[in-house]
Amino acid sequence: MRSYILSTYLTLLFITAFLSAQPPYSAWVLNTLGENVSMINLENQSVISNAFGAGLYANQMKVRGERAYIVNSGLNAIQVVDLNTRTTLQTINLGPGTNPWGMDFIDDQTAAVSLLFTNQVVFVDLPTGNTIHTVAVGNAPEDVKFHGGKVYVAISGYNGTGFDPGVVSVIDPVSYTVAHVGVGVNPQGLDADLQGNIVVACSGDYASIEGRIDLIDPAAQTVIHSQSVTFGITTVAVSGGNKAYFSTYSEGVLVYDLDSYSFERDENNPLPGGPAVAFDRDDAAYIGDFARDSVYVYDPSHLRQHAFLVGDGPVSLAIFDPAPSGLADGDDSAPEAFALYQNYPNPFNPATNFGFRISDFGFVNLNIFDTTGRKVTKLLAQEMAPGEYELQWDGRDDTGAPVASGVYFYQLSAGGQSAVRRMVLLR
Repeated sequence: MRSYILSTYLTLLFITAFLSAQPPYSAWVLNTLGENVSMINLENQSVISNAFGAGLYANQMKVRGERAYIVNSGLNAIQVVDLNTRTTLQTINLGPGTNPWGMDFIDDQTAAVSLLFTNQVVFVDLPTGNTIHTVAVGNAPEDVKFHGGKVYVAISGYNGTGFDPGVVSVIDPVSYTVAHVGVGVNPQGLDADLQGNIVVACSGDYASIEGRIDLIDPAAQTVIHSQSVTFGITTVAVSGGNKAYFSTYSEGVLVYDLDSYSFERDENNPLPGGPAVAFDRDDAAYIGDFARDSVYVYDPSHLRQHAFLVGDGPVSLAIFDPAPSGLADGDDSAPEAFALYQNYPNPFNPATNFGFRISDFGFVNLNIFDTTGRKVTKLLAQEMAPGEYELQWDGRDDTGAPVASGVYFYQLSAGGQSAVRRMVLLR
């Protein structure tokens, strides 16, 4: 009996330790040819070349929390993986013939995914895998970036014989209205710089039309800076030092200083590798080399620190950092001044609370929308002083009638900034 109790205790202790475990500080590498993901343990520099399987024509991987989200283009699906157990938790099917290409998160429960073959962007409820809304955009949408309350989509414009004029579509994730900004030919990659501008990697047509770097001012929705390049750049990642790393599949990685508008690494001395690029907490660059099945690590001055062998054909990289964002080095400074917090309780019935913070005196709007983009009610529209605020919504529309159970969005706009979050009403 004593032996049985001891055995049971040890089993429970093991299960508790397993369930409370957390993935190490690590880089995760999506290998499209090998149809798997490699893990580089950044705490001891070890590599698991086949940490778990991926799907056919896996194109992109994002990490949020302790989960990896893999865009499997050939399977028309998003694969959701637990990084701790390295097992697939969920497969989100997006429909036959859609060919999902890129994705980004709106919040912890919602993602926007580009569908290359159907010329659409789909908004997905991540917990259920259900489609919230689908938006038509231009030909062959590729990368997706959520920034400043808007969804930016690189519309490559490939029409079967050539390329339409380059466009970045700008989607309001609440009203689902779409605006368009003209950019260089064949835009494929997107990121945001430290000033809040959208950085666009335009590949050109790989023949007579060169590639181009474009910067979009989100407020004016216009290009404010352009720089031509001879390489067919396909992706872009912006470092904490405001350096844009523009990568290719075979020609290397260009590094462009977004403050001085000058190259640190140009076509004559690119960093080796590409197209995968990510940055760790020290702003070191991790560059996947598709041709050599390797990942190279460079410090901010472009000195190589490490090289790792990984799986076959690395195309995407993501860093998992167990330290809280911004606190990895003991930084306890105040968070950004403009913020919209998650409502509580959520799900809710019949009422819920919204907290937010503004930094400047000005006009503030807080509105509720349903999944079709229809405004349900206006909670706030007035001049306000800087500070922290909290409001309550009683689950009623502008007429005072209770609204039905379902998914709703609340959007805060102030001082030229906007943020949106999702909530669920369960009656």
